[in-house]
Amino acid sequence: MNYLQNLKLTFHVTKSKLNKQNYLKTPTFGGFLFIRLSNTLHLLLMNISNLFNTVVLFQHNTGERVLGDYFGVLGFKVRLSVDGEDLQDVSRYKVSYYKPYFRPPEGFKVICVVDNPYRRILSKYKEISHVNWALKKYSKDYLSEKFNNWITPLIANDFYFLENDWKTTLNSYIYLYPYDFTQFTPDESIRLDNYREDLSKIDFLHKMNINFDEYKQYDVSDSFKDVWSYENARIIYRKHRHIFDFYGYDPFSFTSKGLSEKEKVDFIHNM
Repeated sequence: MNYLQNLKLTFHVTKSKLNKQNYLKTPTFGGFLFIRLSNTLHLLLMNISNLFNTVVLFQHNTGERVLGDYFGVLGFKVRLSVDGEDLQDVSRYKVSYYKPYFRPPEGFKVICVVDNPYRRILSKYKEISHVNWALKKYSKDYLSEKFNNWITPLIANDFYFLENDWKTTLNSYIYLYPYDFTQFTPDESIRLDNYREDLSKIDFLHKMNINFDEYKQYDVSDSFKDVWSYENARIIYRKHRHIFDFYGYDPFSFTSKGLSEKEKVDFIHNM
């Protein structure tokens, strides 16, 4: 049983679930998991609006710098529960990121903000790397070498390392995981490379006049191509397959090189 199966947390925090030592008692498939709230309250936060009965989910590097202010103006709050205290307004400076055990509050709609997993994960790596990858002196080959050296031990053998150390995963590598659509299906989605149009189509939100051109935009180009190794891309595709299928992302978009039919078949079907 992997760490995600052991971490099937209920998403509502109520006083009845807290013991005197400030632990959250949460049901799992194997019994109960006790989590010290003083260390992990941030893991239970969500971006929520009671006015719209909606939760908006962000993953790292999916547009929070641009869209955070938009949802903040609409009145979305960072909160622990439906009726909990407002901790902060959602903004470009503060959003709560998706965690794999998220379950929508009853009666609430869900908006997922998404991007191509290859681009999203590479963007996060560039953000946390000590190297300034914006400098032209660093070639794509050099980026590819450094990136694959970093990600290979994390995801090798179908995420073996991460799924045997869930504390480290939750604290440092949660962005390597996709939305879990076995637990919910989004009512609407906002794709980073098409966020203005997607926002305009969400009929249960008020339309806000915000000049998005004033914000620093995210890189939604295909510059991530030819950075991923074939094997690492295959592992990420296997973990994110439902995301690729649901949003129509190309499984082979990690490369500009022509793949043989055997390579394509092995990539998709060799699990």
